[in-house]
Parts: sequence; C-alpha cells; structure tokens
Amino acid sequence: MGITIEEAIDSQQGSVGDRARKELRFKVMGSADGDEVRHAVWDYVPMYQSGLVKKTVDADPVFVNEEDPERCIWNARVHYGERRTNPDTGEASMSFEVGGGTQHITQSLQTVGAYGADGESPPETGGAIGVTQDDVEGVDIKVPTFSWSETHYLDENQVTMAYVNTLFRTYAHVNTLHFRQFAPGEVLFEGARAASRKDSQAGDWKVEFSFAASPNRNDIYVGNIGPIKKRGWEYLWVYYEKREDPETGLTLPQPRAVYVEQVYRWADYRNLGIPAPLA
Repeated sequence: MGITIEEAIDSQQGSVGDRARKELRFKVMGSADGDEVRHAVWDYVPMYQSGLVKKTVDADPVFVNEEDPERCIWNARVHYGERRTNPDTGEASMSFEVGGGTQHITQSLQTVGAYGADGESPPETGGAIGVTQDDVEGVDIKVPTFSWSETHYLDENQVTMAYVNTLFRTYAHVNTLHFRQFAPGEVLFEGARAASRKDSQAGDWKVEFSFAASPNRNDIYVGNIGPIKKRGWEYLWVYYEKREDPETGLTLPQPRAVYVEQVYRWADYRNLGIPAPLA
C-alpha cells in the first residue's frame, strides 16, 4: 500500500508581516519509520507556499506498530518561512573598495612653479618638497587604493590545520604569479577570516580572503634620476645630499640617489586553495 498523506482540517495556519510563517499539517499512514515519514512529507509538499520557502518537517507518532506498518498513524507539520540565501559549497562572492589612503612623500611629480624674491632665481631642489637648510619635510597626500575581499565556501575536508598554517604563512606576502589579472608583485594578501557552517546542511567553511592591489611602475623619476622600476609593494626612498646651488650660493638638500627595497616576501597564491577566478 505504501505511505499515504492527507492534509488535516487544521492545516494552513500562519502569519503575515515581519517574520511571516505558514504551517501545513498532515495525517500520514503506512510506515513505522519516523524518518521515512518525514522524508515522504518533505517530497510531497511544494518548496514554496505564499512566497515563503519550505524550512522543516516534523512528525509525531499517533499509533506505531512495527509489525503492522500499514496501520501506523503520524501527525506531520511542514513549516514555511521567509526566504534566505544559503550559498552552496564551492560558491563565491566578492566585495571591493576603491578609495584613498594617506602617504607621506618628499618628492613631487613635477615642479610647476618656482618664484624667487626680488626677481632672483629660486634655488634648485630637484623636486624635493618642503626643503629647509637641513631637512626635507615632505607632505601627506591622498593616494588611490584598491582593496577587495572574496568569500568562498570551502569543503570541510579542505580546511585542515595544515591549510590554516598555509594561510598563516601566506599572510602579508605578495603574489609571485598573476592573480585576478594583476601582475606579479601587485597584490598583497591581507589575511583571511573563517567560520564553520556545521549548523547548516552544507557543513562547510565560510572563508573570507582580503587583498589589496598597488600597480607596478617602470616610469618613476625623482628629480633627474630615472626611469626607476618599482613593483607595487616595494618601498622607494630617496637619499638627499646637500649641494650648493651655483646661482644662489645656497646649500640645500637635493636628491642624490633613489633606492627600491623589497619589504614583503613572495608567495604562490595557488596554495590558498581558492577556486577558479570569480566571473
């Protein structure tokens, strides 16, 4: 005979508005197995009702006789609630920010005006900003920044302590290979946050990866020194030396040399275990 499902008279209970809900009730016969009953009811009812999504199925025994399953009776309730998006394992999402950070610089891109007192020629500073007799004070400016985060839902078998250790050892490293269409040296891994979703049917891990990008350059000039090559996250600094200006006779700091320093280690981002690039 199999399982039979009949909707009860007191079915269709619920509410509308904030946290809307709906409940369908059924009389179920034909099985002594509670799980079998619940699965049968789950498959029997539609996924959506009145704009709400199917959430859970409960089934309580009224009469159960394992030797005579055809006579077993259960009261089942199907609960509907508001829709909520739960990404599946392997899915991903992205958020980003294009903004401005602050950087202290001591060199301008170009000196566009220089004026001396009483018509005299101003001393040559080589593009240095805020030059005094003994120092180059510089100025704080806004610089463009691009940062983004990617949320990936990784299988629980992937997120082991060995994998966590890999994340730790990749933190604050730049990309040794092309990554998300950025050239080697342009991306900095700024860390990851992870949370288990064991309370969901997926039972996986939600991992949010954070990155920042800075462009590689091969066209930098400091005074008459250049062109200078600098990868995105390398550090450029200027050595100043006091020189006498032949026209004014003043001795002021001027750029003497430029140094580009590696301050972050390299890493292969493939070890992060991130799936294929986001579309």
